[in-house]
Formats: sequence, structure tokens, C-alpha cells
Amino acid sequence: MKLFHIKEIILDGVREPSFLPNFVVYGGDGQSSSNLLQLEYENPPFLEITNLEKVKSAEEAQRIKLVEKQSMQRLDLVWTRDAKRFVDDTELLEQLMPPDTVEEFLLQGYNGVSFPFWMMDITTYLHRLNKVVLKDLPSCNKLATTTWSVTKPRAARDPRIGWHYED
Repeated sequence: MKLFHIKEIILDGVREPSFLPNFVVYGGDGQSSSNLLQLEYENPPFLEITNLEKVKSAEEAQRIKLVEKQSMQRLDLVWTRDAKRFVDDTELLEQLMPPDTVEEFLLQGYNGVSFPFWMMDITTYLHRLNKVVLKDLPSCNKLATTTWSVTKPRAARDPRIGWHYED
């Protein structure tokens, strides 16, 4: 019996990584949807989703039910700066609300001018949150466009989070 180690899968001409936590969104101009739906039944403790600008509709993000993935402790959501988008970043991020089990959250390359409701009161929705990193937010008028980090010691469950600049 031969065993094979598969490093990637190609479906309908779309290259797919066969492992998590690093999920790369693919979806060509001629396709009606991206591969984001492959995350619908996944529930990893850490998930990094990159190339979010390639998601074709906010409904795709809604269908993966990120908020229900109760094993997740860390989530990274990454857009490519200055890349063509199929969906408004704010609409997409609204559907990518993390589960309340998330302790660490990274948002990078987000091009929205504001945040969805759950980000505006993040400690209410993500009450286990210990660290938030907001990086490369070129259009957001609520924060500076440099990298910011939010940290909260695990022992202190104070809903107020301190913002500080991260070099």
C-alpha cells in the first residue's frame, strides 16, 4: 500500500491548499464564487484567511458561519492592499464575525471607512479577547492607518481595552 502526502489540490482549475490554518481565497474573474465555502465545515483552533478581496459575495462569508466555530481561539483576516475587490470590505467583515471563543484577532488590509457593529463594541461580542491587531487600514477614518495593537491580560476581564501603537 502506497501512502501519498498531498500538498495541494486542484479543482476546476483553482489551486487549493489542503491544510489549515492558512486558507488562501481563490476565485477567478470568470467564476461565480470563491473557494471560501470550503471552510463551512471546518472548525480549527487557529484560522488565517488571506486574499479576502477575492470573495465574490457577502453571502459566501455568511454561509461559512464563522461565528459558530466554537473551537477557534485565533483568527486572522487579511485583504491584499490595493487589490480589486468583488465585495465591499465592510459588508464582508460584517459576515465574518468571529465566534466568542476567539482570544486573538488580526485584521489586516481592511479598506472600509468604518467597522461593522461587532467591531465597534468588540469586547461585548468577543469577551475572551486578549489581543487585537489592526494593521494597514488605508481608508478607515476612525483610526490611524498605521499598525495598532490592543491587548488585555488574561487575568483581567475588564471590558475596557487599552490601545497602543505597535512598532
